Amino acid sequence: MEWDNSVSRQRICLIMFTAAVLWMFFLGKFFSLQVISHEELSEAAAMQHLVRVEGLDSRGRILDRNLQPLTGNTRKYCYFLPKDRMDDTAVSLLEAVSAAEISSGDRNHSQYTVWQTELYDETVSRHLKEKYNAYVLCLTSRYSSQQPACHLTGYLHEADQTGAAGLEKAFEERLKSTENRLSLRADGIGRLLAFSAPVLEKENHLHPTSLVTTLDLNLQKLCEGAMYERNLTGALLVSDAGTGEILAWVSSPYFNPGQVEQYLDKDGGELVNKCIQGEYPPGSLFKVVLAAAALESGAAGLEMDYLYTGKTEAEGIAPDREKVLEMADRLGFGKTVMGIFEEETDGNLPAAEETSQADISDLSVGQGGLLATPVQVHQMMSAVAADGMMLPLSVIHSGEIRPAKRVLLETSAAQIAAMLKQAMESGTGAHGEWSCPVYGKTSTAEAVRAGRMVKQCWFSGFCEVGENRFAVTVLVENGESGTASCLPVFRDITEYLTAGTGMLP
Repeated sequence: MEWDNSVSRQRICLIMFTAAVLWMFFLGKFFSLQVISHEELSEAAAMQHLVRVEGLDSRGRILDRNLQPLTGNTRKYCYFLPKDRMDDTAVSLLEAVSAAEISSGDRNHSQYTVWQTELYDETVSRHLKEKYNAYVLCLTSRYSSQQPACHLTGYLHEADQTGAAGLEKAFEERLKSTENRLSLRADGIGRLLAFSAPVLEKENHLHPTSLVTTLDLNLQKLCEGAMYERNLTGALLVSDAGTGEILAWVSSPYFNPGQVEQYLDKDGGELVNKCIQGEYPPGSLFKVVLAAAALESGAAGLEMDYLYTGKTEAEGIAPDREKVLEMADRLGFGKTVMGIFEEETDGNLPAAEETSQADISDLSVGQGGLLATPVQVHQMMSAVAADGMMLPLSVIHSGEIRPAKRVLLETSAAQIAAMLKQAMESGTGAHGEWSCPVYGKTSTAEAVRAGRMVKQCWFSGFCEVGENRFAVTVLVENGESGTASCLPVFRDITEYLTAGTGMLP
């Protein structure tokens, strides 16, 4: 009997010991799960219940001088539809609002297909919700179908969403994606949970700094309308001559940076930023250079009328080619201007050893081998407007005053400005009354494009509004003339500026 009791006590002790060990094991496991690994496991659990959407804008925004968004301010609508409910009717409804399918980060596990569009239609949305249990979200996208300053802002590589052109490329490190993802709660089999709010996750917690430009969005839109509504191809620049800040930057024809692929096989030059990539003979605008060389070398004075007559000499005096080419170099021809765009071209300024004295007759009227970009011509005219000081042209608002350099004597700049004013009062620019004092020169240069002769038409000058001077350069490809094709654009700009609408500080 004692033996039986001993065996029973041993069994009880063994059971209690085993129970204690198991209890300690489970207690330790519980402590590990709830305390040591709580955060890691919570994140893992949450990941299992999120449907992620890629293809949304997560780059730093590009803004105008007044902090109005140039990018990232366009509404887009995302439709989440159960994959097992999709049919031809659903696809037709989505296509009716121009929706396109975008990728889901959990494509292999999600039970939903995701579509995106800029258009919203209440009837389509209600039908998709009621018949297909669709979810609809209103989000923002990088570009609009009528993107302002599209050539300046540039566009992205479709594959990795990195900058491919314009400011997007020049400031890639500043603007690059934070790898944000829009996430929605789902159950264990990937079905979206009702009443769950979308979550914007930031995998990179360093949010990119927005890029503030010198553009004025209202003036930019006015300038785009002045070119696009007249079906003009070419370039247009407006800047504050006192600061060098570019206020409007237009290249035409327009393109949609959200659909770059549709322009790759076209030959209309939609993707060419003509302000910095277009190279054209400046025509008689180059007489400003000739006048500056003559005035500063003492070869001619204000009373000589060679600037507008088309003559190659001023009362028998022709500046030698070295002085003309040196002045052209001083005023910025033959080299890039902006300094931040890899795609910017140099134009072509012939070297002195490559020209003869006879070539000066061609150079004096901006023909021959001379080629200039619109921004180079604009820089030259800005220097005249700034009393002979060349202020660095800028498109980024840095808050810093960048050093200017004198390229013309103040007296020479004043004499050239007087000639430009006379041209607008009694020369090629004398077409009706102007709303403010204006100075400028038209030009029509001949060039060969695609095997045929075309006219490249110019106007470059400036206007005075109060105490400010605004420089304006217009280039119209294959236009009628500088007077007919460019002056109406300049007039639209002067009237806008003098009206005081959106005046700059």
